[in-house]
Amino acid sequence: MIHHLFRVPNCSWPFFVKFDSIVGSVNFSSSVNHYFAMFPTCPINTPNMIDIHSAQEFLSALSEAEDRLVIVKFYGTWCASYRALFPKLCRTAEDHPEILFLKVNFDENKPMCKSMNMKVLPFFHFYRGADGQLESFSCSLAKYLFSKISKLLNLFNRASG
Repeated sequence: MIHHLFRVPNCSWPFFVKFDSIVGSVNFSSSVNHYFAMFPTCPINTPNMIDIHSAQEFLSALSEAEDRLVIVKFYGTWCASYRALFPKLCRTAEDHPEILFLKVNFDENKPMCKSMNMKVLPFFHFYRGADGQLESFSCSLAKYLFSKISKLLNLFNRASG
């Protein structure tokens, strides 16, 4: 087997793929499955982290959030950047039960994601419940993402305090 570095579409990190040197074909799926076997699901019970499976679920979750801070994570299961951020997001969800985290799988929700102009993953939207979007950006750097979360939490705490 020969490993080759290439970029997965819509993902900001490079990815290794196994090439079958005898046949010369790409064995992408087994490479992806092998790679993702290294990443466990969220080990923490986080009731404020919800998987979204449709546009209707997304709109319902936003409207039920009232004036809470809502962080929407658009991701692909194949995206290494999201996989790297995920454990920290789980810990943040556990540490901040006042924040609602919505996880939207790009591959399961392509029409909705494309209508929201998702072009690169992971992508984040910040909302104040149903009141509207506060900010959106693509981010694979934990430092930048968690600095944004901290700033918005401070803003929310001042507004409610």
